[in-house]
Amino acid sequence: EILRCLVGSEMCIRDSIYNELEAKHGRQTAQMRQMLARCEGADPAERRSLLKRVLLLGTYIKRSANLYFLSSEYQRLPQQELRLTVDEAVRALTACGTECGVVYRTTGPMRASEVVCLFELLEIVAEAAIDDLRSLFISVSDSAMDLSVECAADLSAIASPEVTVRQEDGLWLVRRRIRGREDA
Repeated sequence: EILRCLVGSEMCIRDSIYNELEAKHGRQTAQMRQMLARCEGADPAERRSLLKRVLLLGTYIKRSANLYFLSSEYQRLPQQELRLTVDEAVRALTACGTECGVVYRTTGPMRASEVVCLFELLEIVAEAAIDDLRSLFISVSDSAMDLSVECAADLSAIASPEVTVRQEDGLWLVRRRIRGREDA
């Protein structure tokens, strides 16, 4: 009887996690299915563009789900987790033909919620600019993530109270401040 309750409880937890992740990533998985279906009759240039988007969305979903599990267990994440997350996004962007560079100036663990926000900003920028994203330079410190983006897309729409965006000398400069280690 106890074993059945435990197994049933585990299934409920698993279903709950699945439902949360499906709600969070449902839009992206639906987009991926649509893009893959469109690949069948697409010319080579359109197919390449669609597959770049699928790769980026798949990378985002994978890493975002990983961060979901980590942040449900830990309030702060080690620098290594931030690096693994950003580096995987950089590898996907490089595979898509974007010149990328990353500098880490972090000194210790970072709030899990802030790592999630930084990764989501990377996904938003990449998705907005992917068709003509020539280069992306990322700098992460304890207090901010700065992105220098060379692309034809207008990134001004991603500005928010947390994210500043300006264009300077042909580059989009995007900044997200974070609270860093002040309460560590």
